[in-house]
Formats: sequence, structure tokens, C-alpha cells
Amino acid sequence: MNRLVAMYNKLQRWNEAVKLCEKCLEIRKKVLGEKHPDTLASMHNLTEMYQGLGRLNEAVSLGEGCSKSQKKVLGDEHPYAVDLMNDLAILYQTLGRFNEAINLVEACVEIRTRKLGEEDPNTQCSMDLNQNIEQLPAYQKIL
Repeated sequence: MNRLVAMYNKLQRWNEAVKLCEKCLEIRKKVLGEKHPDTLASMHNLTEMYQGLGRLNEAVSLGEGCSKSQKKVLGDEHPYAVDLMNDLAILYQTLGRFNEAINLVEACVEIRTRKLGEEDPNTQCSMDLNQNIEQLPAYQKIL
């Protein structure tokens, strides 16, 4: 099913991709359980799809739940957990939740720098996001 979801995405058939990803998540929850790594991967994928379609509140809700579960199952510093933290920071930024965005992205930068080094592309991505948020006029107003 996930390959078909990827194909729909590639063909820009996003509504079909989301419906299939939702179905895949439902099946994985029933068969594997809510805390299984494959179920969590489906939750993360669906979070990204919701975000891409502008369904931001759904993306945040699902992403936050997935993040908590990933940290419990995989650990706070697992690459998937850190990737989702970074994705949530972008969502929070988009929604104007700058303090939450900064807190998450600073944690990502710290973990990625320690685990991967400053030169790693993932670390650089988090550093750039941190800098971008801090330079936003709306963020400057709350300081």
C-alpha cells in the first residue's frame, strides 16, 4: 500500500494518496498496534501529507501524537523522532506558534549536532530553520 501511496504522490494525485495512507494507518493500528514502528511511520507519512495539503490542524494533532509515541518506542534521539520534531517545528512556524517552533528546532539542532556533526545536511537543515524563524518579524515582536 505504501508503494501505491508513493506512486499517487509522484503523480500528484494527493487526495487518493491521503485516503490510501489513512486506510493503511487504520490497518496497521489494527494488525500491528498503535506503538509499532511501522504504524508510527505511517502516522508520520500522513502528517506530512496533511501538511502538504494545508490541513495544518490535522497535521499538528497527528504529528504531536506520533512524536510522543515515537519518543517512547524509539527513544528521544532516534533519527525518525528528530525528523518529526523538525517537521513539527515547521508546522508550528506556519501556524505562528513561534516559541514552540524555536524550542523544537533548538532541540533538533542540539541532538543532530551531537550525533551527526555540524556539517551533516540534516543538522544544517535544522540550523537554517532555526535562523529563519528567529529572523521573522512576527517572532521578533514576541521577544
